[in-house]
Amino acid sequence: MINLDKSDSDVIHWPNEIVVIGGGRWARVIVGQLQDLVPKSTTIKIHTSRNIIGMSKWVDEQRYKNVWVEAEFLRFDACKTSAVIVANAARDHEMAIDAGLNVGAAVLVEKPVTLSTNSARRLSDLAKDRGLYFASAHVFMFARYIAALAKQVVVAGPIEHIRVIWCDQKAEERYGENKTYDPSLPIYADCLPHVLSIFEMLAPDLPLQFVCLSLYRGGSHLELQMMLGTIPCSIRFERNSDARQRIIEVPNAWQHFRCDFTREPGVIFSGEIKEESDMDWDRSPRPLASQLTAFLRGAGGGYRDPRLDI
Repeated sequence: MINLDKSDSDVIHWPNEIVVIGGGRWARVIVGQLQDLVPKSTTIKIHTSRNIIGMSKWVDEQRYKNVWVEAEFLRFDACKTSAVIVANAARDHEMAIDAGLNVGAAVLVEKPVTLSTNSARRLSDLAKDRGLYFASAHVFMFARYIAALAKQVVVAGPIEHIRVIWCDQKAEERYGENKTYDPSLPIYADCLPHVLSIFEMLAPDLPLQFVCLSLYRGGSHLELQMMLGTIPCSIRFERNSDARQRIIEVPNAWQHFRCDFTREPGVIFSGEIKEESDMDWDRSPRPLASQLTAFLRGAGGGYRDPRLDI
């Protein structure tokens, strides 16, 4: 199991400037989180090609003194920009990553990295050739409640099956805003990266094989069968559902574990026994904060957390 405590005490060399690429809800969540992490001497610049007015208004409303919205999209100051976070539409990820790597910055990209394997490989090779830090966001690998589930599963013995239910309701508020999804992005490209991160926590380093899938309601409901090594896995993805659901079931020969994190951090059931999944939720860094801290530590020349490995 991956150690969540590695490098927590390392000194971070905070960048002078962080660029967040994106003009939507998640970019705003990231900027808000950065405000709680980085020193006020660090400038945060928002690059958006489609929502300059909206993001400028939001920054003014929040009264952020060190956040600027750039009118010239993807024009960086190569002498200052050492960290770039890509959180725009998935179809624009490749262009944004390219721009960040080309000025020599460390780049963290939200899921999915790109929309094609070839482009992701090209960018990964480009970063390696230039000795740059190119990181992929796997936020659930920084969730203590997933780590707690994984710890119990490992102690209990071999996994028989993994079942995931991942549903988003029609109208949902997250981080104080209405949540929407990109209708041009297939549901598997949108949600599967999260599930695969969780699989890596539960059963690390096992090969994946797709078995079959079934589509319903025009593709907004997907049932997916996979093999994780010798472990059968079934996944249900659904958009525009009646209710939000985030459930993982992991039975073995002796116990049936169920983690329900529909409302984070959720609870873990072992048979009929129920327990809190993260007792430190309200007093310790949450998954996004931990992930951003890990990236900025690596961007500053420190420890590169393997949970962000591209």
